[in-house]
Amino acid sequence: MTPLQANPKAAPYAGLYARFNLGVALVKAGDETEGQALLDSVGQAPGPDEEVRSLRDRANVALGFANLAGKLHRDARNALQRVRLNGPQSNKALLGFGWASLQQQEPRRALVAFRQVLAGNHAQQQGNDCLHLVQPPAAEHHTGQRQQNAHAA
Repeated sequence: MTPLQANPKAAPYAGLYARFNLGVALVKAGDETEGQALLDSVGQAPGPDEEVRSLRDRANVALGFANLAGKLHRDARNALQRVRLNGPQSNKALLGFGWASLQQQEPRRALVAFRQVLAGNHAQQQGNDCLHLVQPPAAEHHTGQRQQNAHAA
């Protein structure tokens, strides 16, 4: 019996939190394979309530950015697509999804994600300001949309 199982007052999702924390620590320590496997398991855990859904989103964002760092762009997008669009992690997930899309030579998908960040939650205003200045023009350049926008103005 583990200490968490022996303590009836332990949080009902302590095991999920432990796997999340261990997954993040392993990725940071250089054991990407094991860390990503733990994050993936948390990122796909059934979400009976908001606490689990929030932790699942955090795990998917961590996994997505770990995959981005490892240049696993398709895997990054798969993890980031699992994040809820109405949750507190949505801007990070959309930003990561956009970067992964650009790396996969899919600038239109990137542009959609970046614009969603700009149109969405402004709780992360500082990040949105930077995003507005950098990413959409780069994605528009790749799609030719900047020229279309200039002609429409």
